[in-house]
Amino acid sequence: MGINLKSIFRVVTRSCHISDIPTATDVTPSASGSQTMLIAPVLASLILLSTALSTTLACETPVFVYALNLWPADPYEVVLVHRSEPAALTLLQEFQSLSGDNVNVVIRDIPPDYTEGTLGEWLEASPVTTTPWLAVRYPVRGDSRRTVWSGPIGNVKPQCWLDSPVRQQIVRYLLDRRAGVWLILNSGERSRDNAAANLLANELDRLERVFNLPEAASAYGVTQESPVFPRISLNRNDPAENELIAMLLRSEPDLSAITDQPIVFPIYGRGLVLYALAGAGINVANITAAAQFLVGECACEVKSDNPGLELILNAAWDDQPAGSFADFESRVNTAYVQLEDIRGIIPSAQINTTNTTISEAAAAAPLQEPATRSGLARWLQIGVVVLLAFGAIIWLSGITRRK
Repeated sequence: MGINLKSIFRVVTRSCHISDIPTATDVTPSASGSQTMLIAPVLASLILLSTALSTTLACETPVFVYALNLWPADPYEVVLVHRSEPAALTLLQEFQSLSGDNVNVVIRDIPPDYTEGTLGEWLEASPVTTTPWLAVRYPVRGDSRRTVWSGPIGNVKPQCWLDSPVRQQIVRYLLDRRAGVWLILNSGERSRDNAAANLLANELDRLERVFNLPEAASAYGVTQESPVFPRISLNRNDPAENELIAMLLRSEPDLSAITDQPIVFPIYGRGLVLYALAGAGINVANITAAAQFLVGECACEVKSDNPGLELILNAAWDDQPAGSFADFESRVNTAYVQLEDIRGIIPSAQINTTNTTISEAAAAAPLQEPATRSGLARWLQIGVVVLLAFGAIIWLSGITRRK
């Protein structure tokens, strides 16, 4: 007798609780006892199947899409140490009024003798020499926060910490679902800066031609079939971007010491700096590896297990039109179609004569590990899960009949 996979999928994805599933001890033997005892293993198998299938399908979503839609930006911490000086209270009010709900910062004001929690530990490790005193600290990574900048409040401008022209441009690109913004921080050495900019532009143009985005990206509003990698050039001595430059150069140890080489920062998601490519590190292999990560299928849904450190950005990320989980029903239908295909013949891969796969593109610059799995491997994984689930049902049915 055939099984209606679509009906099963709809039942499993409805609201249900494990406590609602009868167990062997809950069943009173009767004429229909063998059928009743099958309910628990059947539903358990189907829940396992749907969970494994949803995980497999979720992994088809590119990293840059998943990060934009589902990874909230972690907050910076702006700490003002003061004794209620008028200048300090004015500065505090400015930070609070400008930050709003769309800026990933938390404003804290404390007295210089504060001793509680991590802020007390920070004050002990970094003694304040005068008040008022301001510190801007990165989001938590691991068990600690590193400091971007700290000092007297004399020349502090809250609006410059919370936003800037280049950051507005980054936000526009990210909200427009670009695969990643590549910011090149110039060194001031014209020949080196031009060489790095030309190499970056040529390589990203090539990758835009050879990379294809998976169909799963379209569910999140990505309309292009190939990724787009916009570039932004930033002069190291731009006074309007001092605060952004400080965030970039202190995002990794020793970056601040690199003064005579250009540095490239790939930025994705909601303002995550992937990592820095400096000097000779700006090469084909490293650019390809970073781009491949951004457009590759998301291998891990946990944000903290992925590379990146946020910038302070002013953006209404949650107001964007996005697929996220709003189109869950359509994804269930898609999964049903894919399950039905497994029962027949797996469709042959479509041959594209103009574009190559990410794996083929990576061959031009060999990497240690590919960021994507082949379509055949994905189908095999789904097939194994389906066979195991139905095999378990048949086996349990046989045991019940023998009893």
